[in-house]
Amino acid sequence: LRVRRVGWKGIGLTRPPHVPRLLVLGATIGVVWALFDIFVVEPTVGRALGQPVNLEQFAGITGNPTHYLLMLLIVWVLVAWAEELTYRGYLLNRCADAIGRSALGWTVTLLVVSTVFGMAHAYQGLSGVITTSYAGFVLGCLYLLSGKNLWLPIVVHGTYDTIGITLIFLGRYPGVSLR
Repeated sequence: LRVRRVGWKGIGLTRPPHVPRLLVLGATIGVVWALFDIFVVEPTVGRALGQPVNLEQFAGITGNPTHYLLMLLIVWVLVAWAEELTYRGYLLNRCADAIGRSALGWTVTLLVVSTVFGMAHAYQGLSGVITTSYAGFVLGCLYLLSGKNLWLPIVVHGTYDTIGITLIFLGRYPGVSLR
């Protein structure tokens, strides 16, 4: 960003006009999307491919309050914040610069960056790559629909992952491999 002389505002880190509304909207979208994705999309993709999303690296969270709280901190600081900054704020804009900032350019960029986001989650197996690519697409759409402001995708992403981590902690995450 410094080399390109682009500040935080240039990638979408500007103060939203109505913070309370953003938090409520982001949390609501995050809850609804998480429940739909975790209880419908992931199990469906897992059954279709014959292999569930592999979340075994998170198995240590189950029933462990210390690991659970540590993971919540990691989710909000490193995952929701850093992934949105990297994939939606930086890569989406850089690819749009390369392809063109037309409607077609943004569409192609959104598909490419969502796929790269999914591939970065290859440790979850093919089902995880597919569902995470879909997640990247949803988060990218939210970024674009919010006027290229990162705060809505950050809140949605953090809420989604909080629900996922909580379900893993409680031993209630359906249709995935935690072995």
